[in-house]
Amino acid sequence: MKANGVSIDSEVMHGAPVFRDTRVPVEALFDYFHEGATVDKFIKDFPSVQKADVLDFLDSLKKEYSFEENRVAGREHSSAIKASVKKSHSNNGTRNGLGEGKKRKAS
Repeated sequence: MKANGVSIDSEVMHGAPVFRDTRVPVEALFDYFHEGATVDKFIKDFPSVQKADVLDFLDSLKKEYSFEENRVAGREHSSAIKASVKKSHSNNGTRNGLGEGKKRKAS
């Protein structure tokens, strides 16, 4: 599988995600960032990795974890949860789902 500058192939590096057309694991980029290095330093040390692939990969992470993307997805998820809870409450006639006369145990 190739996407966003990264390849995953069980025949390459035991299936670890690597930068496209290399054997350089994506994890190495995170190690560099952890040490305070830049993308340019990473590219200099791993010349087989294309800068465009690193930037594509980082852009895909940004999209995956962007506030707006997750806010919209979260709103849809939240609506599904609310509907499920509402259905549950209407089935047993109670707000806390414990039934009549039952009290929640103190922790």
